[in-house]
Amino acid sequence: MPPILARPQRLLFYLGAWLPVAGLLTTLLMGIAHFEVRAALSLALPQTLLFAFLGLMAWYPARALPYPQTALWTLLGSHLLAAVVSSSLWVACGRLWAPRFLSSIEEGLHPNPFDNHQTLFFTVGVLLYLLAVTLHYLFLSVEQTSQAKRRALEMQIGARDAELKLLRAQVNPHFLFNSLNAIHALVGNQPEQARAMCLKLGEFLRSSLQAGNSGNTDLQEEISLALAYLEVEKVRFGSRLQVRVDLEEACEKVRVPPLLLQPLVENAVLHGISHCLDGGEIRLRCRRQGEMLHLQVSNPRDPEAPRSRGQGLGLENVRRRLDSFFQGQAELQVKPTPKAFEVALLLPFPTGRTS
Repeated sequence: MPPILARPQRLLFYLGAWLPVAGLLTTLLMGIAHFEVRAALSLALPQTLLFAFLGLMAWYPARALPYPQTALWTLLGSHLLAAVVSSSLWVACGRLWAPRFLSSIEEGLHPNPFDNHQTLFFTVGVLLYLLAVTLHYLFLSVEQTSQAKRRALEMQIGARDAELKLLRAQVNPHFLFNSLNAIHALVGNQPEQARAMCLKLGEFLRSSLQAGNSGNTDLQEEISLALAYLEVEKVRFGSRLQVRVDLEEACEKVRVPPLLLQPLVENAVLHGISHCLDGGEIRLRCRRQGEMLHLQVSNPRDPEAPRSRGQGLGLENVRRRLDSFFQGQAELQVKPTPKAFEVALLLPFPTGRTS
């Protein structure tokens, strides 16, 4: 079915586009047959309406003979044949019903223009068909371009989702490896703490797997998951690990990639708290500044501690996930000082709604 018939709005617009053709045909009838305006309109309007629907049929040969895949001579020959058939049908219908339309105005007053000027009206019909098929080719070209863009966008989204899933899959094994090492360190000397850590670890893994299966999550839920991880680590570090959260209410429902904070709080514990003799405080702070959301994770560090391996991998994972999720509109900033380490995430703050 021609796509113009798919929607009433398209059909009305298409019929409206034929009004200039009706005006042209009216002018021809007034000029060559000396019709009055009323008589010319009474014949021009139904003839134009007829060819408007004949022009719709040009959709089928246009779709069957795509340009430029079809040979030029095949294209021209096929459409010229279709133009001849359509124009002949149009002239024949005009010869058949012109006397009836004209007699309704004043019987015997006007000759049938399709009898005396068949060649002229046949030529007009051929030109109208060629115009119609040209418009259909333009429509097909626009439709193919739109489909190509849609397919490219779907492929881009699919590639981004695949990358997000791959990056997300890297988070849990990394965390699990570190947690098992911590449990191993506690089993010999502090078995009760190792047992408590196993229980908290099980609760955390259930929550993290649920979060990892979603495309995005509320910032408040993401922070709650990070706090659950820190509760696991508190079993090992005790009072050496302190946590402080400063979250503005307006930021709670902002959507972020799941497990985004996980590598950051892991780094804060493994490369910060664990190297400080007296431990310290991990601080999570989130606030809105204009059109951006600032999310900061900071921790103390021992300036004399050797640089640990693996910290750069976690930060690079976060950076790549931000690029994929926010399409280059987010930024990760690392701000090390001699006694502290801070990671700042700058995310676009959604306008209108936050969930």
